[in-house]
Amino acid sequence: MVDTYPDVRLDRISALYAFVGQYDQTQQPSKSLPSKSSSKTYESHKFWVHPDNLLEVKTYVLRRLPVLIYNPQSSKVAKADRKDPTLTSLYFDNSQFDLYTHKLDRYESAASLRLRWYGQLADRPEITLERKIVPSIEEAEETGTEERVSLKEKEIQRFISGEDEEILEKKIRKTKERKPEEEARKYEKTARNMHAFVKENSLQPILRAVYTRTAFQIPGDDEIRISLDTDLVFIKEDALNSRRPTRLADDWHRHDIDDRKLEYPFSSLPKDEISKFPFALLEIKINNSLNDRSKEWVSDLMTSHLVYEAPRFSKFVHGVSVLFEDNVNSFPFWLGDLDKDIRKDPKDAWQQEQDRLKSEEFTVGSFAMGLSPLRGSPFRASIAHESMRPVESSKPRRLSAGVPKKPVLEVVQAPKQASITEDHEEQSNSPSSSRVGGLGWGSTKQRRRRSSVKLPPGVTKPSSYIKDSGPLQVEAKVWLANQRTFIKWQHICVLLATLSLALYNAAGRKNIVAQGIGFFFTGISVFAGAWGYWMYIRRSRFITDRSEKGFDTSISLIGPIVVCIAMIIALTLNFIFKFKISFTETSFYIEDLTEPVLTPSNTASTLVVQGQAYNILG
Repeated sequence: MVDTYPDVRLDRISALYAFVGQYDQTQQPSKSLPSKSSSKTYESHKFWVHPDNLLEVKTYVLRRLPVLIYNPQSSKVAKADRKDPTLTSLYFDNSQFDLYTHKLDRYESAASLRLRWYGQLADRPEITLERKIVPSIEEAEETGTEERVSLKEKEIQRFISGEDEEILEKKIRKTKERKPEEEARKYEKTARNMHAFVKENSLQPILRAVYTRTAFQIPGDDEIRISLDTDLVFIKEDALNSRRPTRLADDWHRHDIDDRKLEYPFSSLPKDEISKFPFALLEIKINNSLNDRSKEWVSDLMTSHLVYEAPRFSKFVHGVSVLFEDNVNSFPFWLGDLDKDIRKDPKDAWQQEQDRLKSEEFTVGSFAMGLSPLRGSPFRASIAHESMRPVESSKPRRLSAGVPKKPVLEVVQAPKQASITEDHEEQSNSPSSSRVGGLGWGSTKQRRRRSSVKLPPGVTKPSSYIKDSGPLQVEAKVWLANQRTFIKWQHICVLLATLSLALYNAAGRKNIVAQGIGFFFTGISVFAGAWGYWMYIRRSRFITDRSEKGFDTSISLIGPIVVCIAMIIALTLNFIFKFKISFTETSFYIEDLTEPVLTPSNTASTLVVQGQAYNILG
């Protein structure tokens, strides 16, 4: 269990900081006039926090943002007995897990649906049905769009069943009576869209996520919003298995949890129905219009040793991948990071940040020099001037004291003449060798001319490309896909080997054709096993070496083509040989027949063959 206390003292400190912050103009809500466009766009950043760093992260954020108290009655001063609220999210999907697949692959307009409430369901909290549309890959840092509809507990089952239109019309009619026309029209559109979404996709509750949330935000100012989720638990809530359902098919939630008011760590539930997340989740939402100075402390937190970046992390995707691994074929890339220690040494984290900033500065400088402006150009002079300036953006971003802060100068002493000589293989495989400064090089003459380039002073040939620097991080689904391909080839090998042994054992000593076909199938099975192993090793090497070669090349087609042709040849030869043998045996049988005896008759003739009489109409 993640140790979230002493939260009482933190709440007291938060109240004191909020009181003092009233006299600090830097923490007051923005007094500027509202912009013409009321819509705001936010960037969302997600991180994992190790339990050892949890208290330090809380105290760091509390010095800038107060704790946001959900209960309005306790908004004056944090009470000693107040605890952070427990949130329950009930996620929906169908038996094919289409929403999971679409969200994992980030399809355009991929959406997720959930029911969310605070506290225990027995206390009759407000329940909200939310649909969140995932942003595209180009907008990976955006928060996406959300639609919400409030429902009562007794209305949920009829609403999500998709068949009862009466409850939908009733909700819309009540909203029109109580709210303004514009708001009622918006509610009607949202409710109808969500009702149709549930019905078209045959959605049902699949997964429950329970966690404790601590929110940080200045009241009245939503420029920076931070949430910290601890004690995160995923619980099965499906009725896919009719023999052993975790939820009744005609109900929308598990009564064994809600009626008994079970809380973390849910020790009474079966182990195969629950999965505990080992870290806390930190999510930071920043208004895109906020200036850099106002969010500088947020950047310091995001680049510190206290957090571990987890881009595109999703509770819904993670819960399905760990609890329904037998029902899905693809998995999120962060599963491999759960077993490693995400803690960092403060000095190592600071040094890594410096190296990253230096590499960024070097990349920008190299790009500018690669454009090769004309001699005497003011742009060329500005590049030479900027290359000798200290790297201002590489100032140390540290939260803890004790690490020296000193400017970093990017001055590299290079030899008078430096040249880069690249062979043809590097030119064809490296993206940096195919273009310089973003400009394409198409002709062979230009490639020859580029094979020996004089580098400007201060620039040396890199020992490795930037894309190859840093630790190797590969999505888990890449390894799993390679392993699945290997297993399928071994499956083919086993099937062919079984067929060959069955043919050989059933053939007998005199059946030479069956023995030959059995040996032929044995050869095919050996080739299939060897080919599958070779492809597995080859693709694993591509992954570890960060090769740019594609997996599905022309070489990958050799194995399937050889197996198919060999199978066709084996079946054709088997048919030809068996047909010839059957035809020969039939001829010998006819020659051994007893000479027929014909008995004349008025209406018919009798054919006697080996003691059997047959009538032949005359």
